[in-house]
Amino acid sequence: MDEGKISVEERSRSFDDLLVQDENRQFVRHDKNTIVCSPGKNISYVIRVDRRHRDRRAIFLSLREAIIRSEWFSSLLRQTQIGYFRLAQTFCEWLALTKSPYPKKNNYKYLKDFESYLLDEEGMKYSNLSILNFMLKEGLTSEELTAEEAQYVAQLVKLSTPRKIDHTPHQKTLSDWFSSPWLRRVIGEEMYLSLESSKKIALSFRITVSVTLQFILKARQQRLDESTLTFSKVSKEWFYEWAPRLFAHAAKFDSKGCPANELTKLMFVDMVKPQFHEYLIEKIKSNDDVIKFSPNDNIDGRSGNIWLKPLLFDPGFQETYTYLEQMLMAWLCACETIQPADIAKLKSSDYAREYSNSGRLIAAQCQYYKGRSGRRKEPAILVASQPWARALNSYLDGLSGTHKLFNIEFTQKKYTMITQYGEGYKNRILRLLIRIWAQPSIRKIIDQEHLKNGSTNIFIRAFFALIENGYSFSDYRADKGMRMSVEDYYESDQNTFAVSLFSLAHIKNTAVHAASDSYRESDPINYNSHTSTTEKLNYLTDSNRDFINRAGRITRLVLNDMKAAAFNPSVDSISSSITTLDVKTRLKSETDDEDINIRPLHKIISTEDYGDEILVIDSKENALLIIHYLTEFERVYKELCSRRPKLVEEKLIVQIEWLSGLIGKMKSAATAKKLYRKIYKSLPPMFDHLLESLE
Repeated sequence: MDEGKISVEERSRSFDDLLVQDENRQFVRHDKNTIVCSPGKNISYVIRVDRRHRDRRAIFLSLREAIIRSEWFSSLLRQTQIGYFRLAQTFCEWLALTKSPYPKKNNYKYLKDFESYLLDEEGMKYSNLSILNFMLKEGLTSEELTAEEAQYVAQLVKLSTPRKIDHTPHQKTLSDWFSSPWLRRVIGEEMYLSLESSKKIALSFRITVSVTLQFILKARQQRLDESTLTFSKVSKEWFYEWAPRLFAHAAKFDSKGCPANELTKLMFVDMVKPQFHEYLIEKIKSNDDVIKFSPNDNIDGRSGNIWLKPLLFDPGFQETYTYLEQMLMAWLCACETIQPADIAKLKSSDYAREYSNSGRLIAAQCQYYKGRSGRRKEPAILVASQPWARALNSYLDGLSGTHKLFNIEFTQKKYTMITQYGEGYKNRILRLLIRIWAQPSIRKIIDQEHLKNGSTNIFIRAFFALIENGYSFSDYRADKGMRMSVEDYYESDQNTFAVSLFSLAHIKNTAVHAASDSYRESDPINYNSHTSTTEKLNYLTDSNRDFINRAGRITRLVLNDMKAAAFNPSVDSISSSITTLDVKTRLKSETDDEDINIRPLHKIISTEDYGDEILVIDSKENALLIIHYLTEFERVYKELCSRRPKLVEEKLIVQIEWLSGLIGKMKSAATAKKLYRKIYKSLPPMFDHLLESLE
């Protein structure tokens, strides 16, 4: 095609683009490099072409053709069009951040890799890969595609069959959020395994958040007891003037110059840079007038500003709750198993509170409208002795009349996790919370509340172990370059952990799992946000680790009963065999350099001749084998007891108990559990052959 002809076609196409071709397409515009969807005022979604690779240009041209000119797209409802556009936008944004292993060749794995990203990394239930495939096929009619490019797109679609989704639900919990194998070395095996208990971590988290919110609200009340300061933000550095004024007005200090109440302690955390806390205390000891502090005082021979832009003590939030206070309250609502989508709609009138004659809180309970089911739900009653009930009561007392609990959209916000407390961190809310939790005085109050409630502070200890010893995604991109993807980060040989802070869904699911021990399908009262049937089908699954552990214990109880009734003479022998195996077993790291002949674990499992010593490699493969062996036994143990009782007595009981103890000691167990959830349906049965005959 000659140059003149191309220019004519381009001029013709540009003229056509100016025309309003269809009412449904008025909100979409485009040029050679971008497609823009503007469904509403001040709302725009943009798809951009990545011209670094020819294959990505071909994908862009196909998508543009499908969106702009296909009759199929124009026939869709407006909301459906927006949804499909957003899907294509997400794909192109992911594509732009993805390194191609074949920079000079066509990559036929883009769509499948994107599907893996959505399902495995983002935890989405559906990837909608079929929609992307259809859009690309519709765009093959584009006149701008060369024959080679059209052939590439067609082959890409052909090789990108959507994954068959296992609809067995897996709810993300706080246990999942903490599941970084390297953390085990830092906090110890006992605490790491405790993190897998939804009951333990849910209680620890709930107490931590309750005490934190109470502390902040108490400081707020102390602030309100002082006269309100009028202040106008007239410059970007308004806090240089506001901070010393507020300190001079409201701060209280003891004889040593240290903060004398919750208000002053919190003012230090929120308004003074951590490295200048001691400096400010020394100035106060010297009876220096705080209000006269210059923003650029000479500190240790150099000029430096000691003040932070406040979040809790922002003058705009003197009479309304701050973002952090609302976020903590939302977390407590999620602990009540309220659906995240419904939390934002809660009002003060949704909570009923009962008081004694003296005005002391007795109990409180929420009754809210669940949008998804169209019914009113009642979470469990909160008793005044519980710290979260007291925190809720204080929060509600600060609202006037029938007021919404939250006036800030927070449900969809993602906080980037960090490892440093430095000034470069953009997520100031999370950074402030970390500074609060780092204060010894606040940690002491949290520990005391844990002691009262028979809990442990595993949440906050594990949280700080994570951020202090981990290598965050932010740090990784700062070191390696901003174009590095999440996939690159997780594949790096570093102490990686969750990219974003846990969500309301993590908290809510953890709370549901924590209460599973009280589940009864026929209970007349259900305090969860879902029905008993939903809990049985969707929550009492492999993702609920407390439930699985209890199920395992029940299995052992059944076997114990069977032993007592039918095989009582052999109990001592069985116990002795288990002890012998435990004594002989030694775990070896994959990195050990010992020159030792080690038999495969599957041979050890299948034979009675163990030798003098059993060496087991602590590897993902061996852990996976053990998990599958235990899972399969739980599946068929009743039939095995009926058909092969002698085998169960003489061999399987011993092996099951030995392997159950062994998997709890393996560092690779956490990684193997994640992998097992993905592939267990493709693994072969291990005991079915034993059921083919009777003893």
